[in-house]
Amino acid sequence: MRSHRALVAAVLTAVTVTGCAGSGTPTNVLEPRAAPSSPLTVAPAGTTTDIGSAVISTALDPRSRTLALLVAAPDRVLLLDATDLTVPPRSVALPARGHEVVAGDGELLVATAAGVVRVDPTTAVASLLAMDTDVLSVAVLPDDELAVGLSTGVVRVVAADGRTAAEIGGLASADAVRVAGDDLVALDRRQTSLTAVNTADEALAEALRAGEGAARATTDRFGRVLVTEPVRGELLVFSTSPLMLLQRFPVPGGPWAVAVDPVTDIAWVTLTATNEVVGFDVAGPEPVELDRYPTLSRPESVAVDPADGAVLVASATGEGVQRIPRP
Repeated sequence: MRSHRALVAAVLTAVTVTGCAGSGTPTNVLEPRAAPSSPLTVAPAGTTTDIGSAVISTALDPRSRTLALLVAAPDRVLLLDATDLTVPPRSVALPARGHEVVAGDGELLVATAAGVVRVDPTTAVASLLAMDTDVLSVAVLPDDELAVGLSTGVVRVVAADGRTAAEIGGLASADAVRVAGDDLVALDRRQTSLTAVNTADEALAEALRAGEGAARATTDRFGRVLVTEPVRGELLVFSTSPLMLLQRFPVPGGPWAVAVDPVTDIAWVTLTATNEVVGFDVAGPEPVELDRYPTLSRPESVAVDPADGAVLVASATGEGVQRIPRP
């Protein structure tokens, strides 16, 4: 059963935000930033590898155990062996600035200013699904469709043949489109809100405020959405069908990136202010901290290898990538 605090938060959040996401006129425009990192005082856990670039986003393809690092200057994706980061990476050039890389169904998908780049993790062959608007995020839907989050606040559904099947507007920006169970949701960082997206009716549905400055979002095998909120220092956990705030858990230290191990149900959250990554058991009624490791400076992206539970953290200052083995 949820705590009284969580119930009150869910009710207040619904009252505050309902109606704003679909209005087309953002009333609470934010630009959340990661908390500045303090100087490193302890060595990062595990092993670290210098890749010569700052990392924007990280994803892991579980089939090939390929770690994808999205970097800039020049814009490209580096493909590394997740079991041995010392193996020289393969480089995939991008046509424009990238915003995030995610694991699809046997492929890697990169949201860029030119469209969605599809990358085969085994061959490093890439193809571009061109878009007329800056793409901020992408997710895989059933029937080989893609949900594409645009900088204009539109969520576009793209069919397998490349045609536009639906367009749903009304957000300030669709920064993270995510599939949770059978539901599609969109995180709008500028309005710090999470909104359910009804692709069949081509309309936005319920919307809830996500704290005071939502940063990143992921999903777990229970069909929930986990959102980091660095302003208050919280991990927010939402259900879908209906959209509801289930948990608000304090996570001091500037929580930013989050990834969930689908085997152990451990959510790994990076803390940019303290240069740490913290593992929470999220299978129960509220998160329970299990482990905490020191990281590289500004750990703004994280991935998990479900084959062995290793945590992979990348630095946004160019210090490299880190592999933390799990017992």
